[in-house]
Amino acid sequence: MAARAVSYERRTTAELFAQFLSLLIENRERDEISDYEQRTQRLHDGLMAAIAEHGSTAANLAAMSERINEIVPCDGLAIRMGDETVLVGLTPSDDQVVALTRFLDQAGASQIFSANSLGLVHPPAEAYAETAAGVLAIPISRNPRDYLIFFRREIAQSVIWAGDPTKPVEPGPGGMRLTPRTSFEAWREIVRGHSAPWTDPELRAAEALRVTMLEVVLRITGFAENERKAATQRQDLLIAELNHRVRNILGLIRGLISQSKSGATNVESFAATIGGRVQALARAHDQITESDWGPGSLQTLIATEAAAYLNGNAHRVRTTGPGVLLHPEAFATMALVIHEMVTNAAKYGALCDRNGGVGIH
Repeated sequence: MAARAVSYERRTTAELFAQFLSLLIENRERDEISDYEQRTQRLHDGLMAAIAEHGSTAANLAAMSERINEIVPCDGLAIRMGDETVLVGLTPSDDQVVALTRFLDQAGASQIFSANSLGLVHPPAEAYAETAAGVLAIPISRNPRDYLIFFRREIAQSVIWAGDPTKPVEPGPGGMRLTPRTSFEAWREIVRGHSAPWTDPELRAAEALRVTMLEVVLRITGFAENERKAATQRQDLLIAELNHRVRNILGLIRGLISQSKSGATNVESFAATIGGRVQALARAHDQITESDWGPGSLQTLIATEAAAYLNGNAHRVRTTGPGVLLHPEAFATMALVIHEMVTNAAKYGALCDRNGGVGIH
């Protein structure tokens, strides 16, 4: 049969058609890349808003799993952060994910790891190949590494071979040989343990997601550092305030001892006087504590001292006039004044008999 030449017009038409087809394919690929970039940017903005300000990072990632799945389609998602593991969708068990992260730690540097047949590089994964044959792992922090792991289920593939690749050599009349008619007949094999491959746009989206997560982690670290500094400042302020109050109390106790010993005739009376005044300070401290170290009521202070010393006769001490609030630093001093007033009135004044009373205005 003689060769048939293709005319110049047909060759030109075919070349022009190929160029148009190439342009269409290029535009389609560019549109897909642009769409991936836009969706990735929206996911970036959503993650920054949801994670960097509040809540658990792993929990927030799990809540946004549907949006993440739009960027990198998968059947399951595992978020491993510290000792916390969150599983979404079709995934291996918690212990299997932990074992996988140990393998990822040893598999390489802080780069994205992808495989559509995990069992070939991580033999324990053969146990859950039907659930997660393919894996795409994104490291999202430094050592000890945390991971965002995508899983894809197994897709059994039918492969047609030109003959059984495991067919042994068979003896025949001419000796040991493979015969073309029988040895290279079409032979079908079901290949298992593989998932759908990870495409280039998906890998680029995963890389963009990795950068986003690193930014989130850095921001969270910044928030934690600021919170630590604020906590340290609060602690220093609390210690300084506590030290100031303890010194004031010790100084007050020293003054009480000095004043009480001058009028004491024996150890018993000295101990009773000191005990009564210390009890008055304790009651004043309780009232200040109840008001969160804010201003305290003078009327309440008088009523408390009268009730503590006069038992059932506290009604004999009457207060009139508008309410008065005392500054916390003056509360203890005024408590001692009221205490001395009540005790002296009970021992030597109007409260020493059954009919007297004390009025405070």
